[in-house]
Amino acid sequence: MIHSDLNIPSSVEVYYVVQDVIASVDGLLLEGCQMLVAPFDITIGKCAVIRDPFGTRLCILDKSKGSRPLNLSQ
Repeated sequence: MIHSDLNIPSSVEVYYVVQDVIASVDGLLLEGCQMLVAPFDITIGKCAVIRDPFGTRLCILDKSKGSRPLNLSQ
């Protein structure tokens, strides 16, 4: 949920799973968002962190490497 309510603390983080982190971030930057952490590799794909025009941090994830494997070797 993207909001403009100044009563909600700015430390709230929103996580989105998208098809392609790089394409999503490029589009969001054109819409006035600010890059906080450039796209980087994670276990399931890529992640990036941006700030929307209202100051909310948005964590963008994709699953380009597939779902995280289960750790069943206990």
